Amino acid sequence: YLPIIRNAMFDLFSAFDYPDPSVTVDARPATTSPAQALYLMNSPLLHSASSALAEATASLEDARERIAELYRRALLREPTERETARALAFVLDQTPPDGARVAANVGEAPAATPPAERDPWREFAQVLLASNEFLYID
Repeated sequence: YLPIIRNAMFDLFSAFDYPDPSVTVDARPATTSPAQALYLMNSPLLHSASSALAEATASLEDARERIAELYRRALLREPTERETARALAFVLDQTPPDGARVAANVGEAPAATPPAERDPWREFAQVLLASNEFLYID
């Protein structure tokens, strides 16, 4: 339990439709909004959880096995072939072949190397943790 200060609500409560504490509510409405997805994309909690999940599977060298392990840990199931192919394409698209960004046009200087927080495996883990399948019980 957390104390509720009516004029200083936590961002998490506001994003996920926490009822107004000054009004009696018999049932909380089920709503989803873009603000919820944006909150999860930028949440330090989700960033640290996705980093931990990516690090836990870092010892796996085979990309397909690592994708399967991420699915098992996050969603408690095996990925379908289509999901594996899409995840593999996502990770490979985010990973430059030589570790540096390639120039978009001939004669253009190469862009800076992406910061360490732009790890494609961490970003893929974040996608799984922010997915509806992870967040909601059917």
